[in-house]
Amino acid sequence: MIAASRSSRSLAFAFAGLWFLALPTANAAEQYTLAPPAPQSAVQAVEIHFQVAGTAEFAIEKGQSLAHPLYAQATLKFRERALPGSGREAQTLRALRYYDAIEAKIRVADHETSPQLADNRRLLVAEGRRDGILFYSPQGPLTALELELLRAPGDSLGLFALLPPKPVAVGEKWSPPTWAGQMLTASVSVSRS
Repeated sequence: MIAASRSSRSLAFAFAGLWFLALPTANAAEQYTLAPPAPQSAVQAVEIHFQVAGTAEFAIEKGQSLAHPLYAQATLKFRERALPGSGREAQTLRALRYYDAIEAKIRVADHETSPQLADNRRLLVAEGRRDGILFYSPQGPLTALELELLRAPGDSLGLFALLPPKPVAVGEKWSPPTWAGQMLTASVSVSRS
C-alpha cells in the first residue's frame, strides 16, 4: 500500500511538473497587438513636462562662436483624437488636438522669455513626418515661435512610432523605424561633448 501511494504521488508530481513546463510555452506563443488608437476613437488626455539645460552656441564670425548657458522648461496639456493617416510610414500618425494649457520658460544667458500659443490657435492637427511632427491650425497660420513651442520631446505621436508593426509575443524584439527616434526627441541633431 505504501508503494502504491508513492507511485501515485510520483505520477501526480510528474504530471504537475509537465503542466508547469508547458505553461510558459503556451503563454510565450500568445501574441499581443500594440497599436496606436484607432482613428475617431476616444479622446485621450496628454500631459508632457520637460526640462532642457545646456549651452547655446552662436556663430559671430568665421571660425568664432559665442556660447551662452541655455535652460528651458515646459508643460503642455492637450486632448487629442486619432485621425486617419495621410500616407505611409510616419504619415500614418495623425491627431486632432486641443491645447488646454502651454506653459514655457526659456532662458539664454540673462534673457528669459515665456512664449504663448494664441487662444485662436489652440485647435491643431499634429501629423507625423520622417523629420518630425508637422503642426498646423485649421484657423490660420502659426508663427515660428508657436511652432517651436509645440515641438516637445516625448510627443505622443513619437511614442506611437515605437510600437511594433505586427503582433508580438512576450519577450519578442523588434526595431522601430529609423525616423522614430527623430520624431520622438523633436530634434534635428544632437551633439554631446
